[in-house]
Amino acid sequence: MEVRTVVCDPVQPPPSNAQPQLPEPPGPEKKKRVRRWHHRGFTGCSTCRRRHVRCDEASPSCKNCTRLGLECDGSQGRMTFKVYGPPQPTPGLSSTGAKKREKKANRTQDNKQVMKQEGDGEEDVEELVLSPTTVGDSRPPVEYRFEEPISSIGFMTIDLRKVKREEDDDNSVDIGLVPATSTTASLNPSKYCSEHVKPPIFSLDYKEGRYYTHFVDQVATLLLIYDNSININPYRKYFPELSRSSPSMASAMEALGALHLANTSRGEQRITHFQHAMGKYGEVVKSFRTRYKEAGQGLRLPDFATCLLLALFEMMDSQHHNWAIHLKGAREIYRVMFYPNDDPTKETQRLAEMNHPLRRFLVSLLSYLDVAGACATSEGTVVEGSYWRTLGGGWEYNLGIPSLSSEAPADNDPLHELRQCWSIMMEIQAAISTFGKAKHQGWMSQEQQDLVYRELLQRLIQWRLDAPDCFQKLSELDDEALSSYPYPDILEYTGCIEAYEKATNIFLYKIAAADRPDIQLQGEIFATLSTRILNLISTLAKDVGRLAVLWPLFIAGRETWDEVEQKFVRETMIDLQRYGFKNVERGLEELEKTWFKQRAFPEGWVDTMDDVRSSILLP
Repeated sequence: MEVRTVVCDPVQPPPSNAQPQLPEPPGPEKKKRVRRWHHRGFTGCSTCRRRHVRCDEASPSCKNCTRLGLECDGSQGRMTFKVYGPPQPTPGLSSTGAKKREKKANRTQDNKQVMKQEGDGEEDVEELVLSPTTVGDSRPPVEYRFEEPISSIGFMTIDLRKVKREEDDDNSVDIGLVPATSTTASLNPSKYCSEHVKPPIFSLDYKEGRYYTHFVDQVATLLLIYDNSININPYRKYFPELSRSSPSMASAMEALGALHLANTSRGEQRITHFQHAMGKYGEVVKSFRTRYKEAGQGLRLPDFATCLLLALFEMMDSQHHNWAIHLKGAREIYRVMFYPNDDPTKETQRLAEMNHPLRRFLVSLLSYLDVAGACATSEGTVVEGSYWRTLGGGWEYNLGIPSLSSEAPADNDPLHELRQCWSIMMEIQAAISTFGKAKHQGWMSQEQQDLVYRELLQRLIQWRLDAPDCFQKLSELDDEALSSYPYPDILEYTGCIEAYEKATNIFLYKIAAADRPDIQLQGEIFATLSTRILNLISTLAKDVGRLAVLWPLFIAGRETWDEVEQKFVRETMIDLQRYGFKNVERGLEELEKTWFKQRAFPEGWVDTMDDVRSSILLP
């Protein structure tokens, strides 16, 4: 038995004058403040971001700054891009990094997860990742990083390339990318592009060449909907030549190719493609920012094309604020290039750019995206007027490009008439959007609103009266009458334009009736127009051609109350998602919300201007 002895200090008696300590009465317990869960936004004006309040992102001044009399920069916040590159290799950590990559590859999520990186400490980052955020000028930029890929509903199986490896006498390996439709041949390994494509004058590695040629061979067909043997595709034939002198333009083409592969892939490949797309996107934006801070840097036609490619990138990724910013950037380049200049040197360069054969196509592309954005936001076009007819020399995008064609097709006359019709329809759509902006800003009384509505309605009626004869063939959508028409492709184009006309009628009425309880709801007229649009699409639009009628499909789906028609719209948009455009997926999400609201309020409701607007770019 072990005995332990413990020695303690003697207890000191308390002093006689010490007061006995009484326990303090318990006070009221303070409740810990718990902040309510909310979505965190990273856009808005710099003033609202500095005050940590929600911004409605109105332009030129948001409501918060207008109400408080503060200076507001609108939605033109500074775009800051943070690049995350691979860390320096550390010995002994290779196995840990491999395990992390394996775990990351096995996880798939349906949403983007954005993680804030705090401090400047090192962190394991496997790939080059770039993420754009909009921040105010007075606050230090906050860094973000995409963690997981976005899952898609449908995926498109594409035979992209056959990769041929040939060993030479020195046992070295040359890798050549050969188009799937051509004969197998060994290509120069420093030029990874199709045989009919001229590569840039700068070198491309294997990965860059793969994305570059994917844009030329696959994405180009999706950007110009009616891509056939008689319709020259400038994305495929002229953009590679134009990008030979512009690394930024080539990077933008790579970014679009990589993003399309990311949107049509899954798993680890999706992560790789998406990270490369964002990396190239960031390189282009940073090159613009660096170049034009320096004095004497002129703007050229490749810069104009690059800015439009960035807008197409954001349309494919369905990022509203970014495509709006790129359209405004294209507007500024447009003004510098196509408006007279007092400097003789710059005026000579401007005239040379004006005579470039791609000018009409690029101006038509700008107007195509500009008017689509105007129909979505009801804020008017970023460039005023019918510039595609005045400075552009005529609209030519989807329905043939005569300025680049050496021979006129057999159906040239009907195509010319259809291009004229679409051009006039775009003018009416831009005017309706400007009407919506003036109404939303409170610049018009109800009497003025009614007057403008009647004038725009009369323009639509006159457009229909002046329509070509081929529109009469579509009156009954009779199979026998359609088969007897000598130009079947013309009927598909005509059906597309008529679908736009019907959707524009709905668009005009929705703008006029917004916030107006005194205007009676025209449910029967909406139902008739929606049914006609869906019949035209189901009968005439084929395969990828349905991307050309995406906006009429969206408008008809939002207005129809018929469950059978809603099912057709849902199935069509799900099928279109396999082409890799995120704006299709976003559009279907918005339609599902509308259909749920219809079931919740079967008696209907009065739309506001916010109900009419959309943040989705649907050309």
